[in-house]
Amino acid sequence: EGNLEAIRTLVAVARRHPDNIDAIIIGSENLLRQELTVEQLQAYLRHARRELAGLKVKVGYADSHDMLKRHPQIISEVDIVFANFYPYWEGYAIEDSLPAVQRAWQELLAITGDKPVAISETGWPSCGNAVGKAIPSPENSARYLREFRQWAQREHVRYFYFSAFDASWKAEHEGPQGACWGLFDENGALKKGMTEALNGAATNTRPIHLQPADH
Repeated sequence: EGNLEAIRTLVAVARRHPDNIDAIIIGSENLLRQELTVEQLQAYLRHARRELAGLKVKVGYADSHDMLKRHPQIISEVDIVFANFYPYWEGYAIEDSLPAVQRAWQELLAITGDKPVAISETGWPSCGNAVGKAIPSPENSARYLREFRQWAQREHVRYFYFSAFDASWKAEHEGPQGACWGLFDENGALKKGMTEALNGAATNTRPIHLQPADH
């Protein structure tokens, strides 16, 4: 019932502001975390599409690129594919991370047909534990951002970068690296190397402090 209520709220917003909303995401990494079965997720996506009938609002679902490739039936249910790419969590060394993303991106495009695809999350932490050959550090975080942006701009890849600010509360859920994904620290200071990685497009700022959601 909570999920259906969330969808009802989202649909109501889309109906009030149809010209301001291009797409909505129903679910995020629910298959990766084994929170829903494929059949349950399909039912939610179909329900949302029925409720949005008559509006030019695309319905999407976000998950890791691996999960989407394993479940092409989910791709068939959406108007736009949102895929998460985290070479850090997959244990790639920083020098191998972008080639890994490029390979995975091409593999995903091979099964999505003519549907639009966007990278819904990607990034590299500036501190925390090593995962395989993936070493979190300010230098590697800035290098990944720089190399990823250059590739995405060259190939016209639409993406969302994770994340703007560090969030210390995430350490409870992901380990120490959970608090270190930001381009800025929690006080709004741009991290080491990020000015160059962003081509000077960002300066220090003051973040808006939000409380984490309950679910």
